[in-house]
Amino acid sequence: MDNQNQNPNNQQPPSQPINQPLDTVSQPLVSPQLDAQPFVQVSPQTPQNKPKKSKAILIAAAIIVLLAALGVVGWKLLDKSSKNGNVSNTASTSTAALTPYDKCFKDYNDANLCHYYATSLTPKANIPVTVTSSVNLVGHQTVQTSETDSNGNSKIGEPGLTAIEVDGVDYVQTGTGPWVKQPATKSQSNTNPAASANTFGIDGTNGSHATFKAEGTVTCGTLTCYKYDVLNCCSVPTTEWFSFDMKTYRLAENYVSNNLSTTDTTYNYGPVPAITAPTPIAGQ
Repeated sequence: MDNQNQNPNNQQPPSQPINQPLDTVSQPLVSPQLDAQPFVQVSPQTPQNKPKKSKAILIAAAIIVLLAALGVVGWKLLDKSSKNGNVSNTASTSTAALTPYDKCFKDYNDANLCHYYATSLTPKANIPVTVTSSVNLVGHQTVQTSETDSNGNSKIGEPGLTAIEVDGVDYVQTGTGPWVKQPATKSQSNTNPAASANTFGIDGTNGSHATFKAEGTVTCGTLTCYKYDVLNCCSVPTTEWFSFDMKTYRLAENYVSNNLSTTDTTYNYGPVPAITAPTPIAGQ
């Protein structure tokens, strides 16, 4: 009976697991779910880990404040400059502040014409000049000659009449008679024909600005001149033109003709013999 109870194959029955303490297990207990995913530790946000958005806002605010400060400083400087008259404002520039050339050019946009205009306003009392005027008045032809020396003394002659001005004193002779001394008034002194401003209405002295037509260049004596027609000079139909030296911009010739008279005046700038008081003087 004892042999029947033995294992025929002489095998030992499997040993039963022994209840061992947990601290003797060689492999850690790992959850299948946790073992499938890597473990990532997420730390809570600290001030160092906050987004940089707030820093960008602070920088933008600082830039805005800086620009505003610069704007205030610039406005104050501009305001101070304008009070001191250092700001150029084209729209508010007064016409009176313009030079004669600039004023003319603003109206006519013609450099040659405006150079002449500015030159015509330059004092010419001591520029030697001989002016010859040929006048045809209703068929009666006369020629008048005027000379001015470098001292500003002048002599005007026409048939039957001669006048001399020396140092502001006038002397007049009729025909071949004696010279008569006359006190010169302020308006009579400095009778140099070239000293008066022959502006031909460029500055509006004729009541309105004249209109001109450039005719190119012409020969005037030994000079080359610019020629301009004056289109609305007078209240009656009139043909008028003038020319001036293209180098000095001095008046060279002026021609005026209407149904009553024709006057052609030429200007020759050059040496003039010294003009002195005539003798004898009536009553002396």
